[in-house]
Amino acid sequence: MSLRTLLPLLILFAAGPALGAGASPAEKSELISAIASGSRPEVNRAIERIKYLGSPRELMQAIEQMLEAGSTGTRRNAAFALRFLAAKKQTGALVRALDDEDDLVREYACVALGALRAQEAVKPLSALTKDRSPVVRREAVAALGAIGSKAAVKPALALLEDEVLATRLAAILALGKLQDGRAAAKLTALLKDGSETTRLAAAKSLCMLGNAEGRAVADKLLRSTEPTERRDGIRLIEEVKAAWASKALLDRLEDGDRGTAIAAAVALSKQGDGRGVQWLVLKAETAEVEDRLRLETAIEGLGLSSADRKKILALGKKSK
Repeated sequence: MSLRTLLPLLILFAAGPALGAGASPAEKSELISAIASGSRPEVNRAIERIKYLGSPRELMQAIEQMLEAGSTGTRRNAAFALRFLAAKKQTGALVRALDDEDDLVREYACVALGALRAQEAVKPLSALTKDRSPVVRREAVAALGAIGSKAAVKPALALLEDEVLATRLAAILALGKLQDGRAAAKLTALLKDGSETTRLAAAKSLCMLGNAEGRAVADKLLRSTEPTERRDGIRLIEEVKAAWASKALLDRLEDGDRGTAIAAAVALSKQGDGRGVQWLVLKAETAEVEDRLRLETAIEGLGLSSADRKKILALGKKSK
Protein backbone atom coordinates (compact mmCIF):
# COMPACT_ATOMS: atom_id res chain seq x y z
CA MET A 1 0.00 0.00 0.00
CA SER A 2 1.34 3.44 -0.87
CA LEU A 3 2.16 5.94 1.86
CA ARG A 4 -0.60 8.16 0.47
CA THR A 5 -3.17 5.41 1.04
CA LEU A 6 -1.78 4.12 4.33
CA LEU A 7 -1.30 7.49 6.03
CA PRO A 8 -5.03 8.31 6.47
CA LEU A 9 -5.57 4.92 8.10
CA LEU A 10 -2.73 5.47 10.55
CA ILE A 11 -4.00 8.97 11.40
CA LEU A 12 -7.48 7.53 11.98
CA PHE A 13 -6.16 5.07 14.56
CA ALA A 14 -3.89 7.60 16.23
CA ALA A 15 -6.84 9.96 16.77
CA GLY A 16 -9.55 7.45 17.59
CA PRO A 17 -10.43 5.83 20.92
CA ALA A 18 -9.03 2.43 21.82
CA LEU A 19 -11.44 -0.42 21.23
CA GLY A 20 -11.22 -4.04 22.24
CA ALA A 21 -9.30 -5.71 25.05
CA GLY A 22 -6.18 -3.57 25.45
CA ALA A 23 -6.20 -2.18 21.91
CA SER A 24 -4.51 1.23 22.03
CA PRO A 25 -4.54 3.55 19.00
CA ALA A 26 -0.79 2.97 18.62
CA GLU A 27 -1.21 -0.80 18.62
CA LYS A 28 -3.99 -0.64 16.06
CA SER A 29 -1.76 1.46 13.82
CA GLU A 30 0.98 -1.15 14.15
CA LEU A 31 -1.45 -3.93 13.24
CA ILE A 32 -2.60 -2.07 10.15
CA SER A 33 1.01 -1.49 9.10
CA ALA A 34 1.74 -5.21 9.56
CA ILE A 35 -1.20 -6.23 7.37
CA ALA A 36 -0.37 -3.59 4.77
CA SER A 37 3.30 -4.35 4.26
CA GLY A 38 4.43 -7.05 6.67
CA SER A 39 6.06 -10.39 5.97
CA ARG A 40 3.93 -13.52 6.27
CA PRO A 41 5.05 -14.19 9.88
CA GLU A 42 4.23 -10.56 10.76
CA VAL A 43 0.83 -10.85 9.09
CA ASN A 44 0.14 -14.09 10.95
CA ARG A 45 0.96 -12.46 14.27
CA ALA A 46 -1.28 -9.51 13.43
CA ILE A 47 -4.13 -11.87 12.54
CA GLU A 48 -3.86 -13.66 15.88
CA ARG A 49 -3.80 -10.36 17.76
CA ILE A 50 -6.80 -9.00 15.86
CA LYS A 51 -8.73 -12.18 16.65
CA TYR A 52 -7.81 -11.82 20.32
CA LEU A 53 -9.04 -8.22 20.28
CA GLY A 54 -12.39 -9.36 18.92
CA SER A 55 -11.85 -8.04 15.37
CA PRO A 56 -12.50 -4.33 16.14
CA ARG A 57 -14.69 -2.64 13.55
CA GLU A 58 -12.10 -0.02 12.53
CA LEU A 59 -9.46 -2.67 11.92
CA MET A 60 -11.78 -4.74 9.77
CA GLN A 61 -12.83 -1.69 7.77
CA ALA A 62 -9.19 -0.81 7.20
CA ILE A 63 -8.43 -4.33 5.96
CA GLU A 64 -11.38 -4.10 3.55
CA GLN A 65 -10.02 -0.79 2.27
CA MET A 66 -6.60 -2.37 1.75
CA LEU A 67 -8.20 -5.23 -0.17
CA GLU A 68 -9.92 -2.82 -2.53
CA ALA A 69 -7.34 -0.05 -2.93
CA GLY A 70 -3.91 -1.33 -1.94
CA SER A 71 -0.89 -2.37 -3.94
CA THR A 72 -0.67 -5.96 -5.12
CA GLY A 73 1.27 -7.02 -2.02
CA THR A 74 -1.13 -5.22 0.29
CA ARG A 75 -4.19 -6.70 -1.41
CA ARG A 76 -2.65 -10.14 -1.07
CA ASN A 77 -2.01 -9.62 2.64
CA ALA A 78 -5.50 -8.25 3.21
CA ALA A 79 -7.16 -11.13 1.36
CA PHE A 80 -5.00 -13.62 3.25
CA ALA A 81 -5.98 -12.02 6.57
CA LEU A 82 -9.66 -12.20 5.70
CA ARG A 83 -9.34 -15.96 5.24
CA PHE A 84 -9.14 -16.06 9.04
CA LEU A 85 -10.91 -12.87 10.12
CA ALA A 86 -13.81 -12.35 7.74
CA ALA A 87 -17.38 -12.12 8.99
CA LYS A 88 -20.56 -11.64 6.97
CA LYS A 89 -19.90 -7.89 6.83
CA GLN A 90 -16.86 -8.53 4.65
CA THR A 91 -18.76 -10.60 2.08
CA GLY A 92 -19.24 -7.72 -0.35
CA ALA A 93 -15.56 -6.78 -0.38
CA LEU A 94 -14.56 -10.42 -0.85
CA VAL A 95 -16.99 -10.92 -3.73
CA ARG A 96 -15.53 -7.85 -5.44
CA ALA A 97 -12.05 -9.29 -4.85
CA LEU A 98 -12.98 -12.27 -7.02
CA ASP A 99 -12.47 -9.91 -9.98
CA ASP A 100 -8.98 -8.87 -8.83
CA GLU A 101 -6.26 -9.13 -11.47
CA ASP A 102 -3.96 -10.98 -9.06
CA ASP A 103 -4.29 -14.77 -8.84
CA LEU A 104 -3.44 -14.94 -5.14
CA VAL A 105 -6.03 -12.33 -4.19
CA ARG A 106 -8.72 -14.26 -6.05
CA GLU A 107 -7.57 -17.52 -4.46
CA TYR A 108 -7.68 -16.14 -0.91
CA ALA A 109 -11.06 -14.51 -1.53
CA CYS A 110 -12.45 -17.88 -2.64
CA VAL A 111 -11.23 -19.52 0.56
CA ALA A 112 -12.73 -16.79 2.75
CA LEU A 113 -16.11 -16.91 0.99
CA GLY A 114 -16.23 -20.68 1.34
CA ALA A 115 -15.56 -20.36 5.06
CA LEU A 116 -18.39 -17.82 5.30
CA ARG A 117 -20.70 -20.08 3.26
CA ALA A 118 -21.72 -16.96 1.37
CA GLN A 119 -24.69 -17.83 -0.84
CA GLU A 120 -24.37 -14.52 -2.69
CA ALA A 121 -20.96 -15.64 -3.92
CA VAL A 122 -22.21 -18.74 -5.77
CA LYS A 123 -22.52 -17.08 -9.18
CA PRO A 124 -19.10 -15.36 -9.24
CA LEU A 125 -17.43 -18.44 -7.75
CA SER A 126 -19.03 -20.58 -10.46
CA ALA A 127 -17.53 -18.25 -13.06
CA LEU A 128 -14.11 -18.73 -11.48
CA THR A 129 -14.25 -22.48 -12.11
CA LYS A 130 -13.09 -21.40 -15.59
CA ASP A 131 -10.32 -19.13 -14.27
CA ARG A 132 -6.90 -19.15 -15.93
CA SER A 133 -5.27 -20.23 -12.65
CA PRO A 134 -5.73 -23.90 -11.67
CA VAL A 135 -5.36 -22.94 -8.00
CA VAL A 136 -8.17 -20.40 -8.29
CA ARG A 137 -10.33 -23.01 -10.06
CA ARG A 138 -9.56 -25.45 -7.25
CA GLU A 139 -10.40 -23.02 -4.46
CA ALA A 140 -13.51 -21.77 -6.26
CA VAL A 141 -15.01 -25.25 -6.51
CA ALA A 142 -13.96 -26.08 -2.95
CA ALA A 143 -15.77 -22.94 -1.78
CA LEU A 144 -18.85 -23.93 -3.76
CA GLY A 145 -18.82 -27.30 -2.03
CA ALA A 146 -18.61 -25.61 1.37
CA ILE A 147 -21.49 -23.26 0.51
CA GLY A 148 -23.63 -26.18 -0.62
CA SER A 149 -25.75 -24.57 -3.33
CA LYS A 150 -27.27 -26.94 -5.90
CA ALA A 151 -26.50 -24.28 -8.52
CA ALA A 152 -22.85 -25.29 -8.17
CA VAL A 153 -23.35 -28.88 -9.35
CA LYS A 154 -23.00 -28.12 -13.07
CA PRO A 155 -19.70 -26.17 -12.83
CA ALA A 156 -18.33 -28.76 -10.40
CA LEU A 157 -19.16 -31.58 -12.80
CA ALA A 158 -17.40 -29.70 -15.60
CA LEU A 159 -14.21 -29.55 -13.53
CA LEU A 160 -14.02 -33.35 -13.43
CA GLU A 161 -12.38 -32.93 -16.84
CA ASP A 162 -9.84 -30.34 -15.64
CA GLU A 163 -6.26 -30.91 -16.78
CA VAL A 164 -4.87 -30.48 -13.25
CA LEU A 165 -5.28 -33.36 -10.78
CA ALA A 166 -5.59 -31.16 -7.67
CA THR A 167 -8.43 -29.23 -9.28
CA ARG A 168 -10.20 -32.43 -10.31
CA LEU A 169 -9.89 -33.77 -6.77
CA ALA A 170 -11.39 -30.57 -5.34
CA ALA A 171 -14.32 -30.93 -7.74
CA ILE A 172 -14.83 -34.58 -6.77
CA LEU A 173 -14.93 -33.72 -3.06
CA ALA A 174 -17.18 -30.71 -3.65
CA LEU A 175 -19.72 -32.93 -5.42
CA GLY A 176 -20.00 -35.07 -2.31
CA LYS A 177 -20.69 -32.02 -0.17
CA LEU A 178 -23.25 -30.71 -2.65
CA GLN A 179 -25.35 -33.84 -2.01
CA ASP A 180 -26.83 -34.08 -5.49
CA GLY A 181 -27.57 -37.48 -7.02
CA ARG A 182 -26.77 -36.19 -10.51
CA ALA A 183 -23.10 -36.64 -9.67
CA ALA A 184 -23.34 -40.34 -8.77
CA ALA A 185 -22.79 -41.80 -12.24
CA LYS A 186 -19.68 -39.70 -12.93
CA LEU A 187 -18.25 -40.42 -9.49
CA THR A 188 -18.90 -44.15 -9.81
CA ALA A 189 -16.96 -44.23 -13.07
CA LEU A 190 -14.00 -42.66 -11.25
CA LEU A 191 -13.77 -45.67 -8.93
CA LYS A 192 -11.89 -47.31 -11.81
CA ASP A 193 -9.51 -44.39 -12.35
CA GLY A 194 -5.78 -45.10 -12.56
CA SER A 195 -5.06 -42.71 -9.70
CA GLU A 196 -5.59 -44.13 -6.20
CA THR A 197 -6.12 -40.62 -4.84
CA THR A 198 -8.87 -40.06 -7.39
CA ARG A 199 -10.51 -43.39 -6.55
CA LEU A 200 -10.52 -42.62 -2.83
CA ALA A 201 -11.88 -39.11 -3.37
CA ALA A 202 -14.67 -40.50 -5.55
CA ALA A 203 -15.49 -43.16 -2.95
CA LYS A 204 -15.60 -40.50 -0.21
CA SER A 205 -18.06 -38.39 -2.15
CA LEU A 206 -20.17 -41.41 -3.03
CA CYS A 207 -20.33 -42.23 0.69
CA MET A 208 -21.53 -38.67 1.27
CA LEU A 209 -24.27 -39.33 -1.28
CA GLY A 210 -25.25 -42.57 0.45
CA ASN A 211 -24.22 -44.53 -2.62
CA ALA A 212 -23.84 -48.30 -2.18
CA GLU A 213 -20.70 -48.56 -4.33
CA GLY A 214 -18.91 -45.91 -2.31
CA ARG A 215 -19.95 -47.58 0.92
CA ALA A 216 -18.61 -50.92 -0.37
CA VAL A 217 -15.18 -49.35 -0.88
CA ALA A 218 -15.23 -47.94 2.66
CA ASP A 219 -16.37 -51.23 4.19
CA LYS A 220 -13.59 -53.13 2.42
CA LEU A 221 -10.95 -50.71 3.69
CA LEU A 222 -12.32 -50.77 7.24
CA ARG A 223 -12.02 -54.58 7.27
CA SER A 224 -8.44 -54.54 5.97
CA THR A 225 -5.63 -56.11 7.99
CA GLU A 226 -3.52 -53.01 7.27
CA PRO A 227 -3.96 -50.11 9.73
CA THR A 228 -3.21 -47.54 7.02
CA GLU A 229 -6.06 -48.90 4.90
CA ARG A 230 -8.43 -48.90 7.87
CA ARG A 231 -7.55 -45.24 8.45
CA ASP A 232 -8.28 -44.59 4.77
CA GLY A 233 -11.68 -46.15 5.37
CA ILE A 234 -12.27 -43.80 8.29
CA ARG A 235 -11.41 -40.81 6.10
CA LEU A 236 -14.01 -41.94 3.58
CA ILE A 237 -16.83 -41.82 6.12
CA GLU A 238 -15.68 -39.15 8.59
CA GLU A 239 -18.17 -36.62 7.19
CA VAL A 240 -21.04 -39.06 6.67
CA LYS A 241 -23.81 -38.46 9.19
CA ALA A 242 -25.66 -41.74 8.91
CA ALA A 243 -26.31 -44.61 11.30
CA TRP A 244 -24.15 -47.07 9.35
CA ALA A 245 -21.18 -44.68 9.38
CA SER A 246 -21.53 -43.99 13.11
CA LYS A 247 -21.59 -47.72 13.83
CA ALA A 248 -18.51 -48.32 11.69
CA LEU A 249 -16.62 -45.58 13.53
CA LEU A 250 -17.72 -46.88 16.93
CA ASP A 251 -16.50 -50.36 15.98
CA ARG A 252 -13.08 -48.90 15.15
CA LEU A 253 -12.72 -47.53 18.69
CA GLU A 254 -11.80 -51.12 19.56
CA ASP A 255 -9.16 -51.26 16.81
CA GLY A 256 -5.89 -52.89 17.83
CA ASP A 257 -3.97 -50.03 16.26
CA ARG A 258 -4.15 -47.00 18.55
CA GLY A 259 -3.71 -44.50 15.72
CA THR A 260 -6.71 -45.97 13.91
CA ALA A 261 -8.83 -45.90 17.06
CA ILE A 262 -7.90 -42.27 17.68
CA ALA A 263 -8.80 -41.36 14.10
CA ALA A 264 -12.22 -42.96 14.58
CA ALA A 265 -12.78 -41.09 17.85
CA VAL A 266 -11.84 -37.77 16.27
CA ALA A 267 -14.20 -38.43 13.36
CA LEU A 268 -17.06 -39.18 15.75
CA SER A 269 -16.29 -36.04 17.74
CA LYS A 270 -16.33 -33.83 14.65
CA GLN A 271 -19.72 -35.29 13.76
CA GLY A 272 -21.03 -34.18 17.14
CA ASP A 273 -21.11 -37.67 18.64
CA GLY A 274 -20.00 -37.27 22.25
CA ARG A 275 -18.86 -40.88 22.46
CA GLY A 276 -15.79 -40.00 20.42
CA VAL A 277 -14.46 -37.26 22.68
CA GLN A 278 -15.46 -39.25 25.77
CA TRP A 279 -13.34 -42.16 24.55
CA LEU A 280 -10.37 -39.85 23.94
CA VAL A 281 -10.53 -38.24 27.38
CA LEU A 282 -10.98 -41.47 29.31
CA LYS A 283 -8.24 -43.28 27.39
CA ALA A 284 -5.84 -40.39 27.95
CA GLU A 285 -6.21 -40.77 31.71
CA THR A 286 -4.76 -44.28 31.76
CA ALA A 287 -2.61 -44.40 28.61
CA GLU A 288 1.14 -44.91 28.52
CA VAL A 289 3.29 -41.87 27.73
CA GLU A 290 3.53 -42.34 23.95
CA ASP A 291 -0.16 -43.07 23.49
CA ARG A 292 -1.13 -40.31 25.89
CA LEU A 293 0.75 -37.77 23.79
CA ARG A 294 -1.21 -38.80 20.70
CA LEU A 295 -4.49 -38.73 22.61
CA GLU A 296 -3.78 -35.31 24.10
CA THR A 297 -2.87 -33.95 20.67
CA ALA A 298 -6.21 -35.18 19.32
CA ILE A 299 -8.12 -33.67 22.25
CA GLU A 300 -6.33 -30.34 21.82
CA GLY A 301 -7.23 -30.32 18.14
CA LEU A 302 -10.92 -30.60 19.03
CA GLY A 303 -10.73 -27.52 21.26
CA LEU A 304 -12.25 -29.26 24.28
CA SER A 305 -12.52 -26.95 27.29
CA SER A 306 -11.08 -27.97 30.67
CA ALA A 307 -14.58 -27.71 32.17
CA ASP A 308 -16.01 -30.17 29.64
CA ARG A 309 -13.07 -32.49 30.20
CA LYS A 310 -13.76 -32.52 33.94
CA LYS A 311 -17.41 -33.35 33.29
CA ILE A 312 -16.44 -36.29 31.10
CA LEU A 313 -14.04 -37.61 33.74
CA ALA A 314 -16.68 -37.24 36.45
CA LEU A 315 -19.22 -39.16 34.37
CA GLY A 316 -16.60 -41.81 33.67
CA LYS A 317 -16.02 -42.33 37.39
CA LYS A 318 -19.75 -42.60 38.07
CA SER A 319 -20.19 -45.26 35.40
CA LYS A 320 -17.54 -47.52 36.95
